[in-house]
Amino acid sequence: GEVSMAAAIAVLVGGSPSVEQVVDHGRKRFRAISMDKLTPDIFDSSYVDLRWYNLSHHASLDGVDAFISHSWRDSATAKWTALQKWRADF
Repeated sequence: GEVSMAAAIAVLVGGSPSVEQVVDHGRKRFRAISMDKLTPDIFDSSYVDLRWYNLSHHASLDGVDAFISHSWRDSATAKWTALQKWRADF
């Protein structure tokens, strides 16, 4: 669960933060981008762009419907099409 994941992250980041500290840190930094703000060109880029951060907003861990892991090697068009289908079905 959440505590196990936080413990694993604590080990990875080094030092000896408590599980509570790791979860608190994640809660404070968690951000999201609404689907209505995404555009196809975002998925066609192979570099990090500050505008993605500017599109994001602080969010609660339980206030996000989906987490999307982005791979630069996947087709941007296929990814955008799949996301739009998911969005319509959601």
